[in-house]
Amino acid sequence: MDAVARSMDWAIADLVNHREVQKKLQHELDAGLGPGTQITEPDIQKLPYLQAVIKEVLRLRMAAPLLIPHMNINDAKLWPYDIPAETKITVNAWWLANNPTHWTNPGEFRPERFLEEESHVEVNGNNYRYIPFGVGRRGCPGTMLAMPMFCITLGRSVQNFISSARSDRV
Repeated sequence: MDAVARSMDWAIADLVNHREVQKKLQHELDAGLGPGTQITEPDIQKLPYLQAVIKEVLRLRMAAPLLIPHMNINDAKLWPYDIPAETKITVNAWWLANNPTHWTNPGEFRPERFLEEESHVEVNGNNYRYIPFGVGRRGCPGTMLAMPMFCITLGRSVQNFISSARSDRV
């Protein structure tokens, strides 16, 4: 729950600081669900921009940027590196997701990247450049709960609170 709460804080901050993203998300929620209809779990698949916003928040501001350390049992070779047995290995998942060699303008908050050039990238670890929940046997067991909860919570926050800011009051 703590990781989802921290991610929600960042998501709200990013939406407040990027009004164009906020407006696109609000438009998708209104068009996809209808004004006043609250988002539910089955609706998530109909809202690709919401999913892209969440992926971008998790890319830029991972709740756990350094994954849980691992230890290899046997000697291993990873690219040009020789890794002796029983070496403790910590993966910097944030760097993988923000490496300018592999991402276009990685410091920019741009959810559209997950609808365009990175549309094949998912949070489940199908691409080692983006592993916000880890990967494999030691990936976060809460991913299947966290993602729908994050989508619904952010979607409803936009619908019920941020959407009221659409008027000229803000």
